[in-house]
Amino acid sequence: MTPGLSLRETLQSIDWLGNVTSFTADRGAIKSLDRGCRTVALWTDALIFQDYDNPALPFLQEMKASCFYVPACLSLGLYKPAATLMRSFVENALYFSYFKDHQSELVTLTRNPSFFLDRTSIMTYHELHTPGFKDKQSALNLNALLKDWYAMISAIIHGRVPGLWSAPSLVETAFDEKKNAAAIKEFEAAVQIINFIFLATTPHEIWEGIRPDTRSHFLKGLKGSQKGIIVSYPE
Repeated sequence: MTPGLSLRETLQSIDWLGNVTSFTADRGAIKSLDRGCRTVALWTDALIFQDYDNPALPFLQEMKASCFYVPACLSLGLYKPAATLMRSFVENALYFSYFKDHQSELVTLTRNPSFFLDRTSIMTYHELHTPGFKDKQSALNLNALLKDWYAMISAIIHGRVPGLWSAPSLVETAFDEKKNAAAIKEFEAAVQIINFIFLATTPHEIWEGIRPDTRSHFLKGLKGSQKGIIVSYPE
């Protein structure tokens, strides 16, 4: 806020419409965000349809909601909140990948606020227990991608790189071309990580039940050798 201005006056002074207009003028950026949201929506719909009675499904719904709020924040010039949303939807993808098969622990999660499962523990679980995960994550370089991206986005969220994605003050909230481009780049990386998490952890019987055109969307851009590992079923 600015000295002398109330919160109401500060919010009214920001050119929210101008921010949206500047943001939507970049058709390439909008196309990229649309593509990412579509990927997350397709995974959400496919997994809910195939595993419709799983009590862990709310993680997918939260993942999708957080994903779709990212473009809304970016359009208003709210870059740091967008970073928080990105980390949230990646974490929700990880939580679903684990809790879909651990319903008793899911109950503990809802009842005991001190119960916590971090991303490293989830990835270690998949390494040890999820069929084919070790080969799939290796082919996709998932562990390294997730570790590096998570560290970077957390540094932004916790202010270890002050001012990188935030405005000097609320009243100065405005569209910033460089910050917007950086945020979209990290959004694309987050969607790729989510795509890889589900490619590496979705059971064969679930994968086979997904529409062929949707499976093709998830595999788009991968090398032939990577696709071969992803669609193979370990004995």
